[in-house]
Amino acid sequence: MIVRRPVDLEPVATFSNRALAAALPPAVFDVLDDLGRFAAERECEVFAVGGLVRDLVLDLTAHELDVDLVVDGDAIKLATAWAGARRYPVTTHAPFGTATVVLGSSLKVDLTTMRRERYRAPGALPQVQPGTLIDDLHRRDFTVNALAMRLTHPGTGAVIDPLGGWDDLRRRVLCVHHPLTFIDDPTRLLRAARLSRSLRLEDRRRFRPCEEAGPRNAGHGCRFRKAGVRRPGTQLP
Repeated sequence: MIVRRPVDLEPVATFSNRALAAALPPAVFDVLDDLGRFAAERECEVFAVGGLVRDLVLDLTAHELDVDLVVDGDAIKLATAWAGARRYPVTTHAPFGTATVVLGSSLKVDLTTMRRERYRAPGALPQVQPGTLIDDLHRRDFTVNALAMRLTHPGTGAVIDPLGGWDDLRRRVLCVHHPLTFIDDPTRLLRAARLSRSLRLEDRRRFRPCEEAGPRNAGHGCRFRKAGVRRPGTQLP
């Protein structure tokens, strides 16, 4: 059994099933609804995070077919059980507590155990350990990507916003929430440029990434070359 831990934050809003069905591609809505019910039967909390939630708040038509979910419990165990029951292929990555379930040729679901991260050096892969939903949202790049929407019943569609991403989206601004954001992962600079352009957000990064991190960043610079080797899938804006 996966132990459920209550989320203490009050939701800033709740999307109804009707609203979700209208905003999401039918295949995505059906998968999220099915997985939410499957997880609830196993007393497990699952939340959608990242671009899917951000675009719902912006009232954009969702075209995201790579769905990111976080699990309060063992994501690999849940993904394996769900994929096995539905006969979907699944791959797992035990060191990071992640699993990817592929549904057809265009839709995949990434499930990750809620975690906290620590970077030993700029651009390095993070060290991870289990955490809470709040820990997991704090490791996100920008406040607008640090929104979570509950998928499990009851309370499906509730949006949790500990970092003010909802207000930032309404004001159309892009903000980071800690001064080491770009030091830990310099590729976030590229994502900032892409998001600012594609979503027409005013870039209000509050920290100069290579100057205000203090001794931790001494002598490292931004290390794009190292980050590029570590994260080969990074896309230029």
